[in-house]
Amino acid sequence: MNHGEHRHLTIVPGPRTGRPVTIERAIERDARSIARVLRANAAVRSVVLLSSGVIRRHIDEFIVIREPGRALVACAQLRWPRPNVAELAGVAVHPARQGEGLGRALVRACVERAMRRNPRLLWLVTSRPAWLERLGFERMPLGSVPMLMLLDRLRLMTHQSWTRWPGTLGGPHVLMRWSGGW
Repeated sequence: MNHGEHRHLTIVPGPRTGRPVTIERAIERDARSIARVLRANAAVRSVVLLSSGVIRRHIDEFIVIREPGRALVACAQLRWPRPNVAELAGVAVHPARQGEGLGRALVRACVERAMRRNPRLLWLVTSRPAWLERLGFERMPLGSVPMLMLLDRLRLMTHQSWTRWPGTLGGPHVLMRWSGGW
């Protein structure tokens, strides 16, 4: 963890529960729980289903949301494929907790964390662009993403079962970048 970076941030999520949750950087023992949350979102084809082993190797890239009882209910990966380029990946909320504002809080925490490093580009791939547009992202043409970033994203996708490759590679995916506003 970088100096000056807080490990915990308590928030009150959406209007449905009002229950406080904790947003924090993941630790190694979270890898299995992160993999479970990703698998619970397998219907979202833009979510890459990483194994707990792959997650463990990249655990410092993950942000998680926990309930007061410490159960992990949401995760996101903030990758830095290049020093000045960040990719937001694997934003997932357990289906039982969707609609409570946890995804919005997680994206906001990741954007704020990324902006502390002042990236030239913060981008993502999604099958849900309308939701991310409401959170401050804008669509971007394929040609505006450097080829090395696309190849790195392709490498990430190969860490999941080959049976998911067609849906993850194809489908109605949209490239988006942070536009700088909430």
